[in-house]
Amino acid sequence: ISGNLGIGTSSPGVALEVAGGGAFNGALAVTGGLTVNGTGRLQSGASIGGLFSAAAIPANGLIVSGNLGIGTSSPTFALQVAGTTNLNGAVTLSSTLAVTGTTTLTSGLQLADGSAAAPSLTFTNDPNTGLFSNGADSLGFATAGLDRMVIASSGNLGIGTSSPGARLAVAGAGLFGYTGTQSLSTGTSLAISGNLGIGTSSPGVALE
Repeated sequence: ISGNLGIGTSSPGVALEVAGGGAFNGALAVTGGLTVNGTGRLQSGASIGGLFSAAAIPANGLIVSGNLGIGTSSPTFALQVAGTTNLNGAVTLSSTLAVTGTTTLTSGLQLADGSAAAPSLTFTNDPNTGLFSNGADSLGFATAGLDRMVIASSGNLGIGTSSPGARLAVAGAGLFGYTGTQSLSTGTSLAISGNLGIGTSSPGVALE
């Protein structure tokens, strides 16, 4: 056939234009663009792009070579969705999830355990700062890729230690009542601004 072929239309604008429903019981190979203006349905698998042309097409699946855009004609990621998305099933990610808008979760959010060097919940411009699992029922807080604070499964809080043995365990120096940039010269010192009461909640002198 020399020229355009129209099925259901007398004025085809492309090489093959079908007005109405169409069914392909065999394989359909498209080496150029494919435009569907109505509803499209795949009852078997499909492969789009040249990279997977020799690969076996998955049953009831879709292989896409290149970026896939939904709601956008210029996707810059493997999958880019422009608009609201509703996912009713589970979503498994083996890499990073970047969200630039607002996301509402109606169910739970499960993260990988992560580590102090690579926290599971982190920030775009600060990937080594965030939250990670410090063990069963234990929550760790990291900054600069280091374990800074942990809430143990016992409920104990550890600062500078990952295994607090008391309700509050601090490894290192401490400043209480101070503001600003004060620091201590020794690593295990404790400085208190104000009165210190032992056995009393209202000390009237420096140490009571």
